[in-house]
Amino acid sequence: MALRLPVLCCAAVMAALMPTARADSPALLAAEAALVAQDFPRAQAAFAELAAAGNAAAMFYLGQLTADGLPSGEPDAKGAEDWYSKAAEAGEGRAVHALGMQAMRGDVTGASDPVRARELFERAAGMGMAKSMRALGMVWYHGNGVPKDLRRAHDWWVKAAEKGDADAAYNLGSMYFRGKGLRRDEAKGVAYWRQAADGGSAAAMNGLGGAYLEGQGVPKDATEAFIWFRLASGFGHKPAELNANLAAQRLEAAAQVEAEKLAHQRFGELKSQLLARTPVQ
Repeated sequence: MALRLPVLCCAAVMAALMPTARADSPALLAAEAALVAQDFPRAQAAFAELAAAGNAAAMFYLGQLTADGLPSGEPDAKGAEDWYSKAAEAGEGRAVHALGMQAMRGDVTGASDPVRARELFERAAGMGMAKSMRALGMVWYHGNGVPKDLRRAHDWWVKAAEKGDADAAYNLGSMYFRGKGLRRDEAKGVAYWRQAADGGSAAAMNGLGGAYLEGQGVPKDATEAFIWFRLASGFGHKPAELNANLAAQRLEAAAQVEAEKLAHQRFGELKSQLLARTPVQ
């Protein structure tokens, strides 16, 4: 029977994404710990106290809690916007990005405003926000409020990937692997997918599994394909489970058992690396 990798739990994912608190801010560290533990009433109270003292990060977190309706149970996009605006005025880049996302989705007005979203993403990107650089890539890739421009999308994703953004690296890998707007280069696509997989991108892990299964950009290797599909499944990519079964059909029974063991080992190693890594902003 095939062993199943555990999917990363919510708290673990939150911990991996949580920005590291400053050493001189034990109160912020305690509030973030409450958020990771999903003790939302305690987190909200702690962030509110910090926000009242002018802490921009706390204002940003209050925006997130308000947007998600925690702990009240009633999401409030306008209230979240107010907190994000205060945090942005105080220099919090994540809040500027959040405002951009609200504008793109139309959370407050009910209508998407891609022009305002792009302006906010550009402002946040200027503050070093990798996720805003990635978002700008999406703006140009899809032509949201601008003429579609795959070269500009590529260039923004390169900037984001250089700062460690796994999703941007995955997007670049897909562009190169499929020759979307660029000269097709499967080996370069695989390299970007590997970077993205190291950053926790389940989609990139699934892509690597497919590359190894068919020998595209890498030597054909059913064992390596099986392992990457198992990793992708463990990180929540549902189609990867079926792909793993397809790869298993190309393995002898003993080889499949060994591949399962290797997948579990590598899953644990990657999970530990992600939890220990300084998060990308």
